[in-house]
Amino acid sequence: MKLDLGFKTLDDAEAKWLYGFSSLIDHDPASSDPKDAVGDHYDILATKDGEFLLRFRIRGQRSFGSPAFTSDEGLIPIPGDIARLLMDRDRSPAPTLTETKVSFDSIVGDLYVWIHDMTDRIQKSSEVAGDFLNDLREMTMCLNAQVYRACLAMGGVILERSIKQKLSDLKVPFAKDWMVGKLIGELSNANVYVDPSLKNTWNIINAQRIIGVHATEATPIPSRDQALMVMFAVKDTVTRTFPAEQDGGGQPATRPESK
Repeated sequence: MKLDLGFKTLDDAEAKWLYGFSSLIDHDPASSDPKDAVGDHYDILATKDGEFLLRFRIRGQRSFGSPAFTSDEGLIPIPGDIARLLMDRDRSPAPTLTETKVSFDSIVGDLYVWIHDMTDRIQKSSEVAGDFLNDLREMTMCLNAQVYRACLAMGGVILERSIKQKLSDLKVPFAKDWMVGKLIGELSNANVYVDPSLKNTWNIINAQRIIGVHATEATPIPSRDQALMVMFAVKDTVTRTFPAEQDGGGQPATRPESK
């Protein structure tokens, strides 16, 4: 087989075979040679001048079990980098993706560890540290008991405490009766980082809290995933409100063993 480039002609009969691979579909009933099987066949060749060629041969079939025929074949000049890439390609089986599931009990346990780790930070910075920590524990207890609406309600209380704490640290004035939405607005105006999803988190919490005001409105019972989403958003807000540099260098807690 020859390839006429105009300024020269390449001939696969004069080239050295380096490597070959195929993607096969079916055998050819008229031939036992694998090179005649139905599918795509490729060979990498090196010319005497140090150039590389990709020789391809595509074998087709009208129907399963019918004779095979060559539908197309030819030569393509390829750069040396591509030739080496094809020859060195990873032919090991593709790795099987495995999903590692974290149990619900493990998530709750990690939250209790986090509360333990946050205790010193909160006690050093908050004038209502006792209430703050009790609210964190109560929120986690509600999650563990799978009373998700109560969990979201406690998340709202903690979110309000966290934002007011941050505003106090920044010496930004606010009224005690301001709602969380307005507090988030004041925090945004204070030129500090505010998670863009914080308003959405509050909207989810507020949808559950307004049931007491509008008793006739139907509100879906929050799911476990929704409760976890809100809890981790609240967790992130609390962690940012009481940063690690206030820790005093304490070591992270380890989860106590169950008895």
